Amino acid sequence: MRNSWLLLARSLNSASCRTAASLPLVMPMMTVLAFVLLCINPEHLSAQMVKFTYNQKTESYDVTTDDGKPVHNLPIISRLSSTSSPHRYLVKSFNHWGIIDALGNVILPPMYDNLEETQGLPMRFAGKMQNKWVLLDANGATLSALYDEVHIQNIRYHSDAVRACFPFKDNGLCGFIDTNGRELVAPTFQDYETWFRSWHPGGRTSDPTATTIFWLKKADKWGLVSLPERQILPFQFDSVRVNVLNEKSIAFVQLMLPCQYEEIHRFHDSLLCLKSKGAWSLVSIETTQGNATTIKAFLPFAFDVQPEWSEYNSSSSNFYPIVQPYVIQASKQGRWGVLNSAGKEIIPFLYDEKVTAQLPDRFTAKLRGNAILINERAETLSPLGYAEIEYDNYRAALKVMKNVGGKKLFGLITTSGTVVAEPQFTDVEFVGKRYAFVQKEPSKGFALYRIDTGTILTDFIYQRKKDGWFSMFNSFNDFGTAEVFVQGRWGIIDTLGKEIHAPTLEKVWFMEKCGATALVKHSSGLWSFLSRKGEYVYKERYSDTRGFREYETLVQQNGKWGIINDSTGAEVFPCQYDSIEVHGKMFARFLRDGKWSALNVETRQELPFDMIKSPHEVSGRAVFVQKNGKWGIVSDTRNDAGAVVVPCQYDYIKEAFRIDDYVLVRRGTKYGLVVINGSERGKEVLPAEYEVLRVIYYDSERKVCNAIGYKNGVEHKITLPFAE
Repeated sequence: MRNSWLLLARSLNSASCRTAASLPLVMPMMTVLAFVLLCINPEHLSAQMVKFTYNQKTESYDVTTDDGKPVHNLPIISRLSSTSSPHRYLVKSFNHWGIIDALGNVILPPMYDNLEETQGLPMRFAGKMQNKWVLLDANGATLSALYDEVHIQNIRYHSDAVRACFPFKDNGLCGFIDTNGRELVAPTFQDYETWFRSWHPGGRTSDPTATTIFWLKKADKWGLVSLPERQILPFQFDSVRVNVLNEKSIAFVQLMLPCQYEEIHRFHDSLLCLKSKGAWSLVSIETTQGNATTIKAFLPFAFDVQPEWSEYNSSSSNFYPIVQPYVIQASKQGRWGVLNSAGKEIIPFLYDEKVTAQLPDRFTAKLRGNAILINERAETLSPLGYAEIEYDNYRAALKVMKNVGGKKLFGLITTSGTVVAEPQFTDVEFVGKRYAFVQKEPSKGFALYRIDTGTILTDFIYQRKKDGWFSMFNSFNDFGTAEVFVQGRWGIIDTLGKEIHAPTLEKVWFMEKCGATALVKHSSGLWSFLSRKGEYVYKERYSDTRGFREYETLVQQNGKWGIINDSTGAEVFPCQYDSIEVHGKMFARFLRDGKWSALNVETRQELPFDMIKSPHEVSGRAVFVQKNGKWGIVSDTRNDAGAVVVPCQYDYIKEAFRIDDYVLVRRGTKYGLVVINGSERGKEVLPAEYEVLRVIYYDSERKVCNAIGYKNGVEHKITLPFAE
């Protein structure tokens, strides 16, 4: 409470105003009153990390401790924004923004019209009140004078050196302050552009005094300046556009190329597009070992349209080894061709429109108005006369379209250009690699068509099923059956077009892991179990079904729940339970006669715990269990399901931010991390001694996760390896 009032007094003081005429920092009266009333009851302050749950009724956030107890010391929070620190949240109340910490303490009462954060270090905020901005530290303390603008967000992704100073604007002019709010450069410039790189010999640095480079505008001309005062390029340029090329080579052509080009654009990686006298070329920016940057010609000024790069068709890459990263689509004298990523011409400049690379040896193009399929030698593979070719290498054929008498008719060709079906269908939809549903008349239905034999297998009776925004047919499963839709009812057919079940069902649910047996729902609302051959194992027995785990399903009969085997339909657990809760891969809680019991559903062994829960992130590895008010961990793996990984000794336990190697635990009011995988499974790798602890990022390439913890108020950055 005392610290909050000190913040309030300092804010109201406005001692840091630049002039006597500057607007004072006056807190809105409603926020003052609300804050005063809240601070009267400091006994409600939390010693645990808080969590926020949005309440649709009140249109505000309910704030509780991690174990669900209400936190009462906070104002009404209508909006919430996390920051780069797990110990700070931006909150909005009564249309004003403030800061609270992860324990629910008010760091800065809601008093600003806007608050922005930079991800640089140290943490800084910019607060706006009555059209004036001020720089704040992580505790909400005022650091700078008042300005018309303070820019911190547009430098959040730059190097640490650039983060070390912030541009501001006052009376239409731009200046710079450091992270402590000290004015480095007085507001004397019209505008600025960031350079993104430090000229500092040590490279990246968070030193607030480090020299940083900006493009600055003065007297309507741009120059390059190393702050705080060294001029690199004179103020002689009319405009500046910064182009980031790649991580290793960041170059700015305004510095390296004479001002003789009509346009300059980033192309790809370290390539730039240049336009001169109406023609386009490509140049490469290369950085040597000594960090010297050079420009080399890549393609001559020979193109009449800005070249574009294109990757191969992503739908093809799963079926074909892609050996080149991309191709260059370009135009000469109005005709299009293709060059490879080394700049060598692979498709000559003959075509009407952009040539699309599907695979290294397949391209689609238009020649004299005809859509054609060509190979890497520019040989035409498909017949002429098509208006469109739809390429999809997932399928055994490509869909082609021809305009006939004002109608669009579709046909099929192979990826070698061989005609499978002449354009005769009004619609075609692929279902699997070798099958499609085809339609000949819009007023009639679709028939199943086998692509490789060109055979129509069924009558034209099937319809697309609308599902939200989509209308589609279902593909065949691995066992050669599929649901089909006819006049509002579902049926089942096989790949020969044979009807396995007539279209009389309300719903079909295939058990694909178990040979495509199925649960089917009738118009009565009851469910039956079908064998793969479409024969009833039993008919209209269950009133409801729910997914459980692989090979097993929850079913309800006469208001009671049980579990059936997906292969045979046999009841694994009879329908005698009031409720069944699924936990992890191996466990469930059963309610019967008002009493809960937790079981390993594979061994039928009852677990000696009062409570069990299984967050998605750790499912299949561990479940959390509670006994006598304390939490522990048991294994959820098939090898040792139910084995105690961590005894019930913690007051709170939670999965740790999108990673399944660690879980967050709390003993008393202190937090730690426990590993649940690998050779150290069950070990408290971070002791429970942090007031605030959160895993904030995981790096799958480096196989590490990063956490931030606060111990005795001091921030600690922690890197942990993935468990092995």
